[in-house]
Amino acid sequence: MSLANYSSLMVTRADYYQQYRFADVFANLKRAPRSVVEKVEAIPGIDRISARVEGAAKLEMPDFPEPVSARVVSLPPRGQPAVNQLYVRQGQLPRPGRNREVAIIGSFADAHDLQPGDRFGAIIHGRRQVLTVTAVVESPEFIYTIPPGGMLPDYERYGVLWMSRESLEAAMDMKGAFNSLVVTINRGPLRIQ
Repeated sequence: MSLANYSSLMVTRADYYQQYRFADVFANLKRAPRSVVEKVEAIPGIDRISARVEGAAKLEMPDFPEPVSARVVSLPPRGQPAVNQLYVRQGQLPRPGRNREVAIIGSFADAHDLQPGDRFGAIIHGRRQVLTVTAVVESPEFIYTIPPGGMLPDYERYGVLWMSRESLEAAMDMKGAFNSLVVTINRGPLRIQ
């Protein structure tokens, strides 16, 4: 019976990762121009690619006096990312041109009883702004959210946020650039040239 349960969990995990296009390759960079994406897409074996902006934030949560930090990840101008797509539990993803809208990871939303329409302060790249929650989401990339340097999750003091690429590029001074690349690869035979 335990082998049947284990097998079922493995199949469910594989289906979830495939459905939401979980990345095979993760690369963090200091800064690269968006023109590099076309060169990476041309590499044999690349299936899908998302070039994004990532950064850190300090959050000011209402009725929670302790320090809270977050990882902020950009979303493409329209729709879902090509890789590491989000499952929207509640609300809708931030819209292009709406600077201060964010989607938040479900574990953090649950820990702070947040839902679409709620607002909180954030300091991103030294600039303070007030963010509005538009969605509560789940991500194959952040099943187990552990703060940098941590060993265990801390859902009250660490979260993951998603903002429109335009908004996060402006906040991080990354206009026309990216600092994170996630890729899925073809499962067929690779030809190295």
